[in-house]
Amino acid sequence: MTRLGPDHYILLCAERYAATLIDYRKVDDDDKRQFLQSKMNYLLESGKLEVEAEQRRRENRLGSDIRSFVRDRKPLSRTISDTEAEAIRHFYAIPPAALLDTLSGEELMSLGDLFEGWAQERDRHDPRTMIELLGWSEGMRILSHAVGKEFIPLPLPEGAPVPLMKFLAVRASVRSQS
Repeated sequence: MTRLGPDHYILLCAERYAATLIDYRKVDDDDKRQFLQSKMNYLLESGKLEVEAEQRRRENRLGSDIRSFVRDRKPLSRTISDTEAEAIRHFYAIPPAALLDTLSGEELMSLGDLFEGWAQERDRHDPRTMIELLGWSEGMRILSHAVGKEFIPLPLPEGAPVPLMKFLAVRASVRSQS
């Protein structure tokens, strides 16, 4: 069980999704599988709703000009303080529960590493992008920690296009193994 904190309900949904997926893989009975699939869909949707609620909570804690900077991607005509940069990073560090139907625990970690690496490329990214990437990196790692590195989602349906995050995660994983 996760510790209480701002991501508690998101991670609770994620952990229960991962546990239900384990049960789903063990069951042969079609009725039980259908029930577990419905439960996984419910938990994934609940996780998405919790992410949206947490985004609103964190957004409301930002000053109005920073909120516009984050939400609407409006330019900011002043320097961002360290405290504001941390609040923006925290906003983007919300664990992306919706990715559990696509990404494994290891792929989430690979994306976390990839995003952190990109954030270090100061000559390629503006400060806003660097802060976003660091937040995304943390969110991926938090989610991976909650479900475990051994978590593996169900395979994509045959013929389904590979989602962008899955593509990036696979590429990052291949690059790190070379």
